[in-house]
Amino acid sequence: MLAQLLRRHAARLLVTSCTLGVLVGAGAAIKYFYYDLPHQRLASLDWLESASKDEVREMSHRVLMWPGASHHDACLFLKEVGDESSIPILRAAVPHADDSDEAIGRLASCTLSHCQDALDTLEARFGD
Repeated sequence: MLAQLLRRHAARLLVTSCTLGVLVGAGAAIKYFYYDLPHQRLASLDWLESASKDEVREMSHRVLMWPGASHHDACLFLKEVGDESSIPILRAAVPHADDSDEAIGRLASCTLSHCQDALDTLEARFGD
């Protein structure tokens, strides 16, 4: 009976399995390229020394897309390399800045002040 059921639904099971595999793979790729890789790069002195301002800005933007991620360094970098496109990203990140400190076990919360400082600096610089 089980063999008949499997034969009858083999194509559907195959399509479902393949779809699930694609979704899991896509999710893993998104997590890697938009969460893991940006955090790794911003923590790497070798990468920072060779990266352009645009690359540092892009990686900082990617880190700030994730509420609860470690926003500390990204906010510090954006104060120096941020542009007009950084302003809405920082505005969205500021409410989650304290959560960022808690997520990584920081006892003192300074991320909020760094994010707000970066936002204030860029708004003054670009007149927004």
